Parts: sequence; C-alpha cells; structure tokens
Amino acid sequence: MRALLGLFLLALSAAPLLAARADGLQKARIGVTRLAGSMPIYVAIEKGYFRDAGIDPDLIWFDAAQGISVGTVSGDLDFGSAGLTAALYNLAAKGGLKMIASQTREAPGFRVNALMVSKAGEAHGIKDIPDVPGKRFGITTVGSTMHYNVGLLAERYHFDLAKVILVPLQTVANMDAAFAGGQIDAAFIPGAAATEFAGSGNGRIVAWAGDITPWQVGAIVVRPQTIRDHRDLIERFLRAYRRGIATYLAAVVHGPDGALQQTPALAEVSAIIGKYLDLPPDRVERILPSFDPQGRLDVADLARQLAFWQQQGMVDKSATLAPMLDLSFTGGVGTQ
Repeated sequence: MRALLGLFLLALSAAPLLAARADGLQKARIGVTRLAGSMPIYVAIEKGYFRDAGIDPDLIWFDAAQGISVGTVSGDLDFGSAGLTAALYNLAAKGGLKMIASQTREAPGFRVNALMVSKAGEAHGIKDIPDVPGKRFGITTVGSTMHYNVGLLAERYHFDLAKVILVPLQTVANMDAAFAGGQIDAAFIPGAAATEFAGSGNGRIVAWAGDITPWQVGAIVVRPQTIRDHRDLIERFLRAYRRGIATYLAAVVHGPDGALQQTPALAEVSAIIGKYLDLPPDRVERILPSFDPQGRLDVADLARQLAFWQQQGMVDKSATLAPMLDLSFTGGVGTQ
C-alpha cells in the first residue's frame, strides 16, 4: 500500500515536469466549422504562428456555429470561431460569452456567397431581387447567418421579409440539393457550389452577397472568465491570428478585372486551407472571403444584427450590444 501511495505521489509530482519537458506550449481548444470563417486560423497553424506565440492549437470541429457558442459558454472550448447567429446573441446577452475579434465578413469584390435563382425560381417569375417576396427562399435554420442575410436583403431592397417563404433545410448540403431539385426558388449559395450551378445551367447568379449586402458574418468568442483569468493567452492567440490574417490577405489579391492574381503565395494559402476543408485548391480559390486586417469587429453591423433578431422575437428586447463585446484586444472598431 505504501508503495502504491509512493507511486501515486510520484506521478502527481512528475505531471508538471512532464508538461515542462515537452515544448512548453499552452494548449488552446478552438471550435471551428468546415466553412470559410476560420481560414486565417488554419494559415496560422501551418505557418507556425501559434507555436511562436507559445500556443498548441487543438481544433475541435463542429457541424454548425451553435455548437461552438454553446461549447464556449460551457468551458469545453477556450476560443470559438463562430458565425453570428441568434443563438450566439442570446448567449452573449446572458453574459455567457463575449465577442473579442472579427472573423469573416461579406465585402464587395469577394465572391463568398451568391444570391441565386433556381430553375424553379425562374419558372415562378424571379427576374431580379424585387421579385423575391412570395417565393421559397432556402436557409439552413431559423436564426442562422443565412436567415440574417435574407433579412438584410429585405432591408436593403425595401420589401417585407414576412412575405418571403423561408424554407429551413438544416444544412448547406440539404440546401444545395433542394436548390438543384427545384424545391426552393432562391438561396444564398456558397461560392464553389454557386459557380458549379451557374456553369451547369442549374441556376443563375443574381448578385454576390458581398456586393449587395456587406456584413460581419462571424466573430472570435470567449467566456468572460477567460478574459479575467487568461488575458495573456487571449493576447497571444490574437497575435498569431492576426499574423494568419496578414499572410492570408497578402495572398488573396484581386486584379483590376476582379480575378484573383495567381501567385505562389495564393497557391500556398489555398493548399493550406484545402487541407483543413478537404477541398482542392482550385475550389478553395472560389470561396476566399474578406477579413479585417486587425481582426476588428464591425460594431455598427453588429448593432443592426442585434436589432434584427430582437425584431424577429429571437433575442430579448432588453439586450444591449456593449456588454457582449470586449474591444480592448483589437484596439478599436472595424468597418466594411
């Protein structure tokens, strides 16, 4: 018994020594989806920027942004790279998480998601955006980023969102299948699939979302406790993240004709992203989004998003934006 106790105590005393004998990196659990929003994180991992910051990044994969938000609040994740959904705003309103930096955004010139009309939509009379009311518009889920994008479309083009028949299809794959099969008339289709649908004659691109409805799509989120107890970890994480953004933006350069400039840097970044998203580089090049160079949040758009979800009855009307944010890590506010 004494021998067992001795071994137990030895194991306890050896644990920190084993950690110190490794490379001295601090593990950080990062929630991500296999979508465009986390591309600079993948670049930062492969280029060694997290290692330079003393961090061992542990990617935790999710099928949807909601799981990332919940995982961050529960403490199962140290950082979440998540789309801005109604659920995220609800959790932030209750003090469960804070937005500290920006993720991807829809911006002019970047072909991330396309507003498309299906063959069925053409048959039902959709020629342009004002024809959308009364038609079936595919989204993933109620409260999703796609739901907000349709709401933003309605606001920008002055039609009543309530007159649009929203069709929740749960996943992007289901939405693509419904679009191809004529079960919906229109949708915001991710870039790679959008160009394939248009090329095969199975749909028509009306406009790119970044050109008609620019907005902040995602954010980096953490628990308030992480800010209080591990501020240094957050600062190091964001230092590596911003280096990833800088490398990404240096590679993703559009020429005067709007086409991506084919450079060794673009080839490298596309290969890195393709490794994590399980896509060939040529498909990656069709879905490369915009990021704020400093990772700053577009607070004006976040305020619009919060107001939208409150109008939809999906976030408490008493909620305000300021307590959901900590802008101290990025040094200010970004813009589209």
